[in-house]
Amino acid sequence: RIFYHNIAKKYKDIIKMVDLRDDNSERVKYSFGEVSVYAEQGCISSYPNYREVAHWHNDIELIAVLSGHMQFSVNGAEVTINDGEGLFVNSKQVHFGFSSDRGECRFICVLIEPFSLCPFGWFAEKYVSPLVAGSPFRAFSRSDRPDLFGAIEQMYAAKSSPASPVMAVSLAMRIWGDLCSFVGLRAQSSAPPQGHAPDSLRNMLAFIYKHYGEKLTLSDIARAGNVCKSGCIALFRQYLRDTPVNYLNEYRLHMAKDMLEKCHSSVTEVSMACGFPSVSYFISLFGKAYGAPPLKYARASRGGEQFIHKKI
Repeated sequence: RIFYHNIAKKYKDIIKMVDLRDDNSERVKYSFGEVSVYAEQGCISSYPNYREVAHWHNDIELIAVLSGHMQFSVNGAEVTINDGEGLFVNSKQVHFGFSSDRGECRFICVLIEPFSLCPFGWFAEKYVSPLVAGSPFRAFSRSDRPDLFGAIEQMYAAKSSPASPVMAVSLAMRIWGDLCSFVGLRAQSSAPPQGHAPDSLRNMLAFIYKHYGEKLTLSDIARAGNVCKSGCIALFRQYLRDTPVNYLNEYRLHMAKDMLEKCHSSVTEVSMACGFPSVSYFISLFGKAYGAPPLKYARASRGGEQFIHKKI
């Protein structure tokens, strides 16, 4: 445990540790300085077993698929998005992308913090709060929402502009206007939207994010959500299509990959820091998830190579 905390502290600004707010939602590292907007391009193969880590945040999320296809899970509901299609995910929804057939998918992801762009109180009350209180997610395509899809692409391109913060604000407002007509505005309600993931699941996920480097059992995870072990298993199956232990291992693999790419630590150190019970077990799981043993993967990634994962 001491070793885990030491290496986590040492590399916290390098590796992609999930930074949590007081409510256990993810604190996003934005792309445009003081403007609360994130934009990045990614590939589903960069995640263990072609599956993102389930997470949630206060920001709305927009995905635009540039090539390939993937599935997306939002509060346990699944939708497939193909080349030229996209997805809006509302604030505070537990979600993740994955590829069930291990097919590649290249996409742009944009996050916008809803209330940071409000110039006036009435604007938030009339155009922001009703939208975030509405539908958990909505799919769209380049053909039926060309302005929305195009704005997502332009947001990523704006990162290289000298006036990137100004462009980010302009594009965010343009996106919000499109969402108001596309997703719609609903009256405020104190009840969470239908299908909203329970706090018990969120608390268990946050517990894993904070303690993945320690020795954890199913009982530990269940206790974090104040549920019994069978209830814990049922929640993970319903909302994540996974078991608690497998989810824990995939999060550990996600962190291990980041450490191997960015930190000059040995395979043994990475295995210990990420909480794997043995080095041999870590090597076996990593090879299945990423198509190469950890040492070979680390050497190749530091040399600028990229593995193409084999379908298993």
